[in-house]
Amino acid sequence: MLILVCALFVKSIGAGGIRPCSMPFGADQLSNKSQKSLESYVGWYYAAASLGGSLGLTVVVYIIQTYGWTVGYGICTFIMFLAAVAFYIASPLYVKQKASTSLFTGFLQVLVVSYKNGKLPIPSENSGYHHGANSKITVPSEKLRFLNKACIIRDADRSFGSTLDDPWRVCTAQKVEELKALLKVIPIWSTGIMMSIAGSQHSFPVLQASTMNREFYGGFNIPAASLTVFIYVTIMFWVVLYERAIIPFASKIKGKQVYLSVYLRMGLGLLLSVIAMGLTAMVENVRLHKANHEGLVKYPDAMVNMSAMWLLPQYIVMGDRRGLSMLGQFEFYHLVFPKTMSSIANSLFFLSLSLAHMFSVLFNIVNHTSARGGNPGLVAENLNEARFDYITCFFQG
Repeated sequence: MLILVCALFVKSIGAGGIRPCSMPFGADQLSNKSQKSLESYVGWYYAAASLGGSLGLTVVVYIIQTYGWTVGYGICTFIMFLAAVAFYIASPLYVKQKASTSLFTGFLQVLVVSYKNGKLPIPSENSGYHHGANSKITVPSEKLRFLNKACIIRDADRSFGSTLDDPWRVCTAQKVEELKALLKVIPIWSTGIMMSIAGSQHSFPVLQASTMNREFYGGFNIPAASLTVFIYVTIMFWVVLYERAIIPFASKIKGKQVYLSVYLRMGLGLLLSVIAMGLTAMVENVRLHKANHEGLVKYPDAMVNMSAMWLLPQYIVMGDRRGLSMLGQFEFYHLVFPKTMSSIANSLFFLSLSLAHMFSVLFNIVNHTSARGGNPGLVAENLNEARFDYITCFFQG
């Protein structure tokens, strides 16, 4: 068990380095960095990632069920090794941005200096702010003005020019704007946390499918863990449909290039998330009624006389939701943040996923509270005694 925990810990460290940086690193390779090119790149990047997820949920799951976990993990390890080798072989061809100072250190410096200069008045002239020699930002914006005091050049700083090189005495306008950009996206970023909590319960769809009839055409029995592949297939289908059909058709009608704004796509994604949760609750309610009618409540391993194809509508809506909301978030962060914060943009999204998994302790609290008095609890181990339809409706609200 200790070896497994250590392996998962090292894997998490590796994922924490790859996932936030792979997309912005790919964006650095684009010669044309217009909004349209960025939108297309983000879409196809996520479609490729969805293709990998689809193969993992089908081919790898089949290998694990046929040959065991050792072979399955061994194949995944070998594929990751090939990916690392291919990455380093092509390394001389990449466009590599020079690393700058730590963003988090810069954020702390802005907060400290703005607090020190709290009693200073805001300069009436734009020349009163400090900016770097090659900085494109010479004057801070008017929003969150209290942070502008971090880049005010005091009279003492004018007398001793060397102090301008000390970021703990005076910051550049660019550092101030970087912190402002991070603070401004927090409200939008926080809206996705609850949606991520509802979507972070990966075990429930598998357990739900395992109690249903998974026989497909020709007598093929689909593994319960492979049914969620429809989510990734829907994402790939949506990206192709959006890029090759919806946008060209809409542009032809309008007579000019059109696209769905990131705000509209994120809003539609949130709406589809509510619809998907509603469908999940409805299907689970029907499954529970059938289990009760067939006398299978006390038999968690029994199969309910209900086709697993009932799960497809919610999977399809979930895929559309991800194709709209998640891609919209990626693109939104890359558009709002300065170039120096491209890796932070992706990190915010994966941070919301991490917080969602941490907040999953809510399920344990709900189960402990509802299990009093000899009741099985809303999140009981026996899926036929649990009430995940109620839990899903709670997160839907």
